[in-house]
Amino acid sequence: MKASNLVVMVQAYRLLVAEMYVQGWDYPLHLGVTEAGEGEDGRMKSAIGIGTLLQDGLGDTIRVSLTEPPEEEIDPCRRLAKLGMRAADLQQGVAGWKLWPFAHLITYGVIPVEQRLLWVDCVELVWVTILSTRFCEEYINLILSCSSWWRRWLGH
Repeated sequence: MKASNLVVMVQAYRLLVAEMYVQGWDYPLHLGVTEAGEGEDGRMKSAIGIGTLLQDGLGDTIRVSLTEPPEEEIDPCRRLAKLGMRAADLQQGVAGWKLWPFAHLITYGVIPVEQRLLWVDCVELVWVTILSTRFCEEYINLILSCSSWWRRWLGH
């Protein structure tokens, strides 16, 4: 289920969860970004991909896959796991688990094809607004801690 493209990875997991919800399945999800890369780029790519799904309340296990020695993967995993545990403790995680399957059912079952893009944009805008108000500071700190370049770029 992993992918190296972050958009593909996140959307694939969201579609999988929607289908699991429809089927009544309850299987654990393993989150990871295939071929994330090395150094700060790989850590940022993993933080963004895995972190997005953790914020949705998805994921039971995670794996940060870097092209460097395996011991370098431990710290990013710990940081992401902490983020996931905090998200799971909040109602936001539950809302994420319930929102995406419902949104996909409406998107592909009710909304006409020519209006789907507008619908998806609206749902995404609302969801991003909710997430940003609840988790923005923690998530930005996680990403910033992965890259000194981002800190310099954002002026932190």
